[in-house]
Formats: sequence, C-alpha cells, structure tokens
Amino acid sequence: MKEQQDIFKQSLKDNGRTFTQQFVALPGKSEHQTGLAIDLGLKKESIDFIRPDFPYIGICQQFREKSVPYGFIERYPREIRRQQEDAAMHDTNQRCNSPNLMRSKKA
Repeated sequence: MKEQQDIFKQSLKDNGRTFTQQFVALPGKSEHQTGLAIDLGLKKESIDFIRPDFPYIGICQQFREKSVPYGFIERYPREIRRQQEDAAMHDTNQRCNSPNLMRSKKA
C-alpha cells in the first residue's frame, strides 16, 4: 500500500488533482495490489509510467485478441480509453469469469 500512496502523492505533485483522480487509484483501491491487474505498454525510450502507450494496432492489438482465452480482459472499454488519450492497457486476469463474454460486452 505504501507504493500506491507514493504513486498517488507523486502524481498529485507532478500532474495535479484532476489528472491524478482520473488515472491513479487511491491507495488500497488499486487492482494491482491484488495481483490481478497489470498495465501494458509499448517498449519505448520514454515510457509514461501512469499512461504507457498501448495502441489498437499492431502487436498491441494482437495481444488483446490472443490474451482473451487465457483469462485476460481489457478492463476499460474503448470509448473510455479514447477519453484517456489511449492510456495504458489495464489488463486483468479474470479466470473466474468468462473473458469471451466480458469482451463481447465491450467496444
């Protein structure tokens, strides 16, 4: 939880309240803390820690398509992601749910 507190605090300092409330989970509320969520992004020289680039084309899109049978879903629908300037893909392993069903309700 300390790490999430540090991330939240640093984002407030660097990015302001509006950005931080939109993109950074409150300490104790992050799915990352449960071990069920990961953020994915393209390998680049400079990577935005809060919103790494994960576009809907190329290898990133292939990952989206191929990861579903393994229990991964994209947590945020495409329209929300557009509002977030195509922010990081927040992928969650939901083995107890049907990823194909969850995927079909999105986009």
